[in-house]
Amino acid sequence: MGGGKGTGAATVNPAAFERVVEEIRESFEKLADKIEESDDAFDKAIRVINAGGFGFGIIGGLLSGNLADNLRDKQKSVQKGIEELLEKLREVIVGSAAPLLYIRDSQSWHSVGSKVREARNADFENGDLSGYWEGSAADRYQSSRGKQGTAMETAEGICNAASDFLSTVGQRGLEAYMAIQSALLDLIADWAAAIAEILTVVESPWGAQDAINAIASGYKMINTTVQELINVAITEIISADALTNSVSQPYGFPGDKWPKAVTNQFSDATTKDGDGSGWKPAE
Repeated sequence: MGGGKGTGAATVNPAAFERVVEEIRESFEKLADKIEESDDAFDKAIRVINAGGFGFGIIGGLLSGNLADNLRDKQKSVQKGIEELLEKLREVIVGSAAPLLYIRDSQSWHSVGSKVREARNADFENGDLSGYWEGSAADRYQSSRGKQGTAMETAEGICNAASDFLSTVGQRGLEAYMAIQSALLDLIADWAAAIAEILTVVESPWGAQDAINAIASGYKMINTTVQELINVAITEIISADALTNSVSQPYGFPGDKWPKAVTNQFSDATTKDGDGSGWKPAE
């Protein structure tokens, strides 16, 4: 291919990406709603512990006090952890604009490449006048037609390469956001189970720790996935140097312009003046 390589393969559907982002927004709301539910569970468990204690006498009272204090500390850890996680999710939701733009632009380049390919096919089917006309004008037409064909081939290659580059980043963006949503669903389920444990009071220390672990795990996964996506984008941008080079003096575009195809290049268009320099029906 004269300039820029690419398959022009089908791109990611923007609607699919938008659906995943909407699901992440819904998960964000569910997590935000669970903050109050979690606090209520901790408060209830602490009230029960403070009211009833474990065992009798001084030892039971000390155990109850220590357990209540421990739960209160864990409650603060859960509150801090979920605040940090929700802040990271806000960044994820705002950042979704970038992969979505890549996906939409990929589709645009794919569409332009398809139009160029249609033009090439039309020229292939209908542009060849060999066997119908001859003469100097016909020769010049064929020469100009060849240049037009080269330019179209190069243009299609550039469109495909641009589409492929943008689609790669967009596809990785979709995969990353799907992974984030999957992690959020796991977190919501794990946190709900932890809240249920806290409400049993007896299992509250383990439930509290489970909640802390689930939130920490969710935050780590989201942060890692976002960083991986950033690294992919950086790598693709660096590799896009070849794409940038392909649009600088591309093959078949002399002076970075589409090759000329004007009628004064074809000499005399008449077939009846007898000078033999123009067009004449092929024999």
